Amino acid sequence: MGQKLKRDRLSYSIWPICLENPIFPIIRGLKAEVRPLLVMNRFATILLLIFNVFLAGCAKPDVKYSDLRPAITASVSGGIVTIHLGSDMTASACWTRPKAKVDGQTVYVVGYRTMREQNREFIVQLPVSVNAQSVTVVWLDPDGSHFMVPISK
Repeated sequence: MGQKLKRDRLSYSIWPICLENPIFPIIRGLKAEVRPLLVMNRFATILLLIFNVFLAGCAKPDVKYSDLRPAITASVSGGIVTIHLGSDMTASACWTRPKAKVDGQTVYVVGYRTMREQNREFIVQLPVSVNAQSVTVVWLDPDGSHFMVPISK
């Protein structure tokens, strides 16, 4: 008897909300045991939507050169360019995932924000036809600005 009373008290605490709120017209006709579950499911759905918005804000397509501290540097050894990334100061919960494209003697690098942990060093293998001594590394900002990355050989 005490268990049934406890369950009814829970359902009656939510029942007036359902009667007043026009969003829940279907709930009125359901059994008292089912009503709290539906209200909880709606709460969980709203919570998931808010969490997705948070993650989408962290998935910005590009990272600015000025957002990374310490500044980006690169080193060339043989046919490999190693790019040393700093931490993203504008989105501390995110990591920078770099992508590179080799075009002639220039390595173009852009950064994407991600929630997954990334290595701070990014390695780019140069094609055999590229002379490693004359390579330049350029960071591309979202607005199209180009920044020369200092290279240590």
